[in-house]
Amino acid sequence: MTQQRTINLSHPALAEATTLLLKELVHLAEASQEITAELSADRLLQLIVDRARSLVGCQYAALSVIDEHRRITSFVTSGIDKKARGNIGDLPVGKGILGLILDTNEPLRLDDASQHPAAAGFPPGHPVMKTFLGIAIRYAGKTFGNLYLTEKDGGQPFSEVDAQLVRMFAAQVGIALENARLFAETTRQRTEAIQEHLSLEAILNSMAEGIYTLDADWRITRVNPYAARVLGKRPQEVMGLRCWEVFQYQTLNGRSLCQTSCPARQAIAAERSGYVMEAILPVQDRNVPVALLADTIRDSQGRVVGVVETVRDISVRKEADEIRDSIVSLVSHELRTPLSHIKGFSSSLLQPDVQWDEETKTDFIRSIDREADRLSRLVSDLLDMSRLDSGRTFMRPEPVDAAGLVQSAIERTASFLRDHIVEVEMPSKLPRMAADPSQTERVLENLLENAAKYSFAGSQITVTARADGAYMLLGVHDQGIGIPDEDKERVFERFVRLEQNRAFRSPGTGLGLSICKSIVEAHGGRIWVEDNEDGGGNGSSFYLTLPLAMGRRRRTPTGKRVSP
Repeated sequence: MTQQRTINLSHPALAEATTLLLKELVHLAEASQEITAELSADRLLQLIVDRARSLVGCQYAALSVIDEHRRITSFVTSGIDKKARGNIGDLPVGKGILGLILDTNEPLRLDDASQHPAAAGFPPGHPVMKTFLGIAIRYAGKTFGNLYLTEKDGGQPFSEVDAQLVRMFAAQVGIALENARLFAETTRQRTEAIQEHLSLEAILNSMAEGIYTLDADWRITRVNPYAARVLGKRPQEVMGLRCWEVFQYQTLNGRSLCQTSCPARQAIAAERSGYVMEAILPVQDRNVPVALLADTIRDSQGRVVGVVETVRDISVRKEADEIRDSIVSLVSHELRTPLSHIKGFSSSLLQPDVQWDEETKTDFIRSIDREADRLSRLVSDLLDMSRLDSGRTFMRPEPVDAAGLVQSAIERTASFLRDHIVEVEMPSKLPRMAADPSQTERVLENLLENAAKYSFAGSQITVTARADGAYMLLGVHDQGIGIPDEDKERVFERFVRLEQNRAFRSPGTGLGLSICKSIVEAHGGRIWVEDNEDGGGNGSSFYLTLPLAMGRRRRTPTGKRVSP
């Protein structure tokens, strides 16, 4: 028969001790719950030392956190004011008694810490500390540091009950520190992931080409704004749709690309880094030429889990290709014509079995000279256009007399103007312009040549000039066939030639007015065309403005001069 012992709790001393122990255990449970709920490392460390000091009733508590090399990285105290804490100075080095704690699993209780053989003493200004209770903080085989308490309330030494309370509290501290570490690591990883995601989104959103991703079911899982903009839609409108429902690509001959050579399927089948092709993307009322690049998305095992496609609008490139082809065709034609004439006349002159009279020879030589001049102008136009585009031609403005430039331009174009009446209308006194003489004269020559080409023989061409505010306004007016309103802007584009009247068709590249516009704008002026009202409603008036030469001007890095 088992004997049972009954504890008599009616004894006053025993009842008091039991009540005290229960209070301490409740206090321990509350302190443990509080620290395990705190995930902020800084707040947790301070909370640990405050609750430890309150748990056993002492004046001071401190927590040392160490790294893998047992170097103290954080040192938090409780019960020491800022002034006393400042007097202590640097962090303790983890030697002496503090180092001894790290090498044992049991709490270390000392009635007088200064008398222990491992005591290393305290730094100057350190509060007096005699009674001592310390324990290492560990969890899952990892040592986080040590917790120690000094100066038990009432001048009493720390009891075995205190040691056991601190042992149990230290176990909870280890869990709390590990939780805080994991939380900090998770937060860091999440922050880095968010930053990486935001960086990726920023890159995708700022790219000047469309990018979208497809999952294994060919549904769109991500699309950047550019790709959606090509479609005339918002990104959220196409998310989740299958690619062929949104990007209805066609081959260059108009067949459905999805049914013939889908780039995504080709990328998977090719098993290489990318599959590139050109296609047509019908968008609303136009067909957009695009370049496609498809590549596979693989998981860590190398399995295909999706496809990323890049779509680039190549309309500008296609237009450039067409312009290039047109230029090549035009230049080839314009070069071939004078060369054919030169070749024909020179070959005729060199025929040994034909004796040409002097008048015929002279006529042939003049024709060769005329065609050579035409060829020279063509090459000069092409070179000048190239220089102006590349910025290699600089305007060098200087004070220039408008009347002198106009007269010089008329003299240099006399062969074009011989069948026309040329009038000059300008005040006897005009301020000087700030212009590059040779380039400005070239503009006037081109306008005079055009006026002669596109007006009837015997008609009048008038050149005007007058000051208009801070600019000189120059005009060349003809009584020719005029320019339709819809073409008044286009005539200044390169390689544009209007052929609305076959009677005035003439050879040329369509570069002249484009060069004029570049030269005038490089001076800071502008050029435009209007109907010639003085010509009875017929003909055109080309106007250009150039800045007046006012005061001293300083040269800028672009070769222009500006007023101070």
